[in-house]
Amino acid sequence: MPSRRVQIRMSDEELERFLAQERTVTCATVGPNGRPHLMPLWYVPEGRNMLAWTFAKSQKTRNLERDPHASGWS
Repeated sequence: MPSRRVQIRMSDEELERFLAQERTVTCATVGPNGRPHLMPLWYVPEGRNMLAWTFAKSQKTRNLERDPHASGWS
C-alpha cells in the first residue's frame, strides 16, 4: 500500500491550477534571533515555478543572506 504522502500528492495539473489561483505564499526564514520569521510574499506562477520579488533591504532578504534556509506554503 502506498504511503499517505504519495496518496495525497497533487498531480501536475492540480499543482498548476492551484498555483494559478493563489497569489500569496507565506515565506518563512530564520530571523537573527534564530526564530522563524513568517511574512506574506506575492508571486506570479510560471508553469510549476513561482516568481517572486522583495526589497533588497527587507528582513526576508537579510535573513536569507545570513542563513539560506527558507520554506513557503500557501
